[in-house]
Amino acid sequence: EYMRPLPGAARLYPETDIVPIRISREKISEIDKNLPEPLEDKIKRFMEDYGLNEELAKQVVRLDMWKTFEKAVNQGVKPVQAASFLTSGFKAMKRDGIDVNRLSEERILEILILFGKGRITKETLPDAVKKALENPNKRIEEIVQELGGRISEEELRKIVIEVVERNRDALKKHNPEKILMGEIMKIVRGKVPGSRVVQVLREEIKKRI
Repeated sequence: EYMRPLPGAARLYPETDIVPIRISREKISEIDKNLPEPLEDKIKRFMEDYGLNEELAKQVVRLDMWKTFEKAVNQGVKPVQAASFLTSGFKAMKRDGIDVNRLSEERILEILILFGKGRITKETLPDAVKKALENPNKRIEEIVQELGGRISEEELRKIVIEVVERNRDALKKHNPEKILMGEIMKIVRGKVPGSRVVQVLREEIKKRI
C-alpha cells in the first residue's frame, strides 16, 4: 500500500529548475533583528517590567491580548488592572453571555482607560461592556454617563459621614470598618471604587476614635 512519506530532512533536496539565491550575512542579520519576540521572553518581560505574576503574564500573552494590554498601560492604566480585565474579566463576562469578542480593540481601550480612572467601577463594568455592544455607534463616555457615572469626592465623604454618625455604636465593636463598609456600599455600589470608599471611611473612623 502506498503511503505518502512524512516531510523531513530526507525529503529536502535542491530545486534544479530554480537558480540558487544567495543570502548575505547582512540580510540574515537584518532578518534576525526583526524576528518577533519569543513568547517565553515576552512573558518574562511582562513579569519584570509590569510586575505581573507568572500566571497572569502567561494568560495575557497566550490569549493574544498583549498588544491591547501594552497600549492600555501606555495610556496610564495600571498593569495588573489591565491584565485582569483582559483575562479573568473577559472570562467572567463570557460566562454571563456577554460576547466580548465583538468589541473592537478601540472600544476595549476606551473602556479600560475609564475603568483605570475609576469612571467605570468593577460592579458596572459588565453593564458598560454590554451597553457598548448594544450601541456600537455610541461613545463609551456617553454610555458611562447613562449608567450613572460616579459620585463626586464631596458626595462620597458626605455619605460616609452620615453613615458613621448614624451608626456610632459600631465604632465600639470589633472591626467597625467592615460593619460600616457594608452600609455605605448599599448606597454607592457601582458609583465609586470600593478602594476609595475604604480610604475615606478609615479617615472618618480615625477622627472619631
